[in-house]
Amino acid sequence: MRFFKKYMGMTCIEYINDYRLNIASNLLLTTRVQITEVAASIGITNLSYFNRIFKKKFHMTPKEYRFSVTHI
Repeated sequence: MRFFKKYMGMTCIEYINDYRLNIASNLLLTTRVQITEVAASIGITNLSYFNRIFKKKFHMTPKEYRFSVTHI
């Protein structure tokens, strides 16, 4: 884990979550799948955790992201 963080600049969990969130953001923009299903499809079953890490990365909730990007 120290090796990973040293060379990647983030922990393994942060890297995996970042990868998952990129997939989730794409699903939010390209499908009409419910947000709970998007979270589950990337392996996160706790919706509040999904919302928290999504907001930390994109500075808005998944619902706000879907609405703001698709309604510009």
